[in-house]
Amino acid sequence: MQAASQNDLILVRAGDYSPFTTSKGVRILALEVNVEVSGRCVIQSLHSARKFVLYGLELNEVEVRDCGGHVSLNKINGWPWLRHMKISNSVDVRVSGVRIEGGESYAAAVDVVASEVEFVRCDIEGWTGFDDWDDAGAYGTIGVLIDDDSRARISLCDIEGGSGADVWTEWYVDVGDGAPAVHVRGGSEVTITGDGTQVLQGGHCGWGGQFASEPGYGASGLYVEERSQARVSGVNCQGGFGPSSWVQDQLATAGSVIEEPTPADPTLEMLGDAIPGQSLTMRVTGPPGGNVRYLLGRIPQLNYLPGGFGPDLLLEIRIVNPGVIPASGVRDYDFTLPGNLPQGMYFLGQAKVVYQGTAYRTPSQVLLVR
Repeated sequence: MQAASQNDLILVRAGDYSPFTTSKGVRILALEVNVEVSGRCVIQSLHSARKFVLYGLELNEVEVRDCGGHVSLNKINGWPWLRHMKISNSVDVRVSGVRIEGGESYAAAVDVVASEVEFVRCDIEGWTGFDDWDDAGAYGTIGVLIDDDSRARISLCDIEGGSGADVWTEWYVDVGDGAPAVHVRGGSEVTITGDGTQVLQGGHCGWGGQFASEPGYGASGLYVEERSQARVSGVNCQGGFGPSSWVQDQLATAGSVIEEPTPADPTLEMLGDAIPGQSLTMRVTGPPGGNVRYLLGRIPQLNYLPGGFGPDLLLEIRIVNPGVIPASGVRDYDFTLPGNLPQGMYFLGQAKVVYQGTAYRTPSQVLLVR
């Protein structure tokens, strides 16, 4: 990494690597599986004119901080698990195809602080207390915490809050509480979209029986407070189990709002890998009758649009209009990547759906040519 220059493409083969800290606008692509990086990787102070792209590595922890440029983290697997992701004071971070199982020492599996961020097709779980002596009564941790005037878009993601630990053997210990799947606070805004199959599951309380001094509490799938706003559609919110009943599936305290638009906001998913000469499928889920345009572009810009906020694509290099969404609510478009695309070429896909005179843009999908 030290020898790399701005805009370099770094190809990485299988092996064990040390963590890195960088402010360079580079693309890092795993050529094989088992590219394992132990420790905390940090992307910091990226200049506004730079892009940083990470694709296919296996990490323990990753932090993005104070970045004015565009940061994209894609298909990161854990080694043994990705335990924590923190994004702070950064203007444009895209996370896709990532699995995170939170670690015990962090309040949330994912922390978003004063940042603009997108999560697409991720699987995120807060830490759940075990049933051994050391964890007796431990609280579960939050799946995704969005704080301090952040703006986030979450699409096609399954997120689970951690459950509290049981109390089996130690007297007079409080049972552990569950934690929300998504907790929004500090005047933040979040738009959450799905195709009807995704779940935000709040954590359950632990079980105490005769040993516990106080019962534990379950948590809502979505918890919004401190003058924050959430717009959620196409996702199943489920509350965790409390001492005697299930808690609310979603909860907004006074001064905060949870909006549930009808029809649900559209989603976009890319099916397949960006390999020259091979086919990709762009799948949009949205309201039947909505007119779809598929967009491929190179430069993202955050704009505030109906149905949520940015990003909008500038310098669109390809626009396809396959027509309206049928009664099934799903419109696919298959296209073949040109065979001469260079390895490491980076671009973004997005869908624009016009329904009853209003245009909605989906979160973007990051494509890095393999």
